[in-house]
Amino acid sequence: MEHHRDCLVLSVAGLVAHLELVAEARRRNIEVRIPSGAACGIDGIRAAMEAGLHSVVVTTRKPPRGLEGAPYLKQHGVNLSLLTEPRVLFEGNALEASRAFPANVDVACAVSIAGIGPLETMVRVIADPNATENSHEVAAEGAFGRLKTVTTNLPSPRNAKSSYLASLSAVAELRQAALAHAAHAQYAGEGGAAT
Repeated sequence: MEHHRDCLVLSVAGLVAHLELVAEARRRNIEVRIPSGAACGIDGIRAAMEAGLHSVVVTTRKPPRGLEGAPYLKQHGVNLSLLTEPRVLFEGNALEASRAFPANVDVACAVSIAGIGPLETMVRVIADPNATENSHEVAAEGAFGRLKTVTTNLPSPRNAKSSYLASLSAVAELRQAALAHAAHAQYAGEGGAAT
């Protein structure tokens, strides 16, 4: 923040424990962009917040190799190589999930920021030895009704812990920021010419 630069946050799991930084950035007129990541439905969560949400649950299902090295697995001595059927590894809120699976729950953390927050957004992480893709289900209920999305992604070609759509969403967010900046510059230039 000391350099007063707008930023794009790719590790949303790392951000949820420090949401005060987002508030401080907004106070300083610094734009913090959070891409939609590997799931659809964040726009619906954001819209539903206008009338209030009662519950949000994000379920992430990945092949075991995509979860290897997670702090939660080390702490609990979980060996995923012995897994023969799907197993729920974790259930808790998004803040807890961000510490347990920091490389795997950016979707849940982004949903929590757009919605009812990391303490109220519930997260379930499933290791599935039969899965060949990463999937994220977002289920929400509120004054608007119910919302449920399921996004199934191929793993990123360079990082099996992440979904390919996550990197594509970062590119799309940068493109949108560039277009917004260009439009703002053009508007400011036209306004300056008229005065």
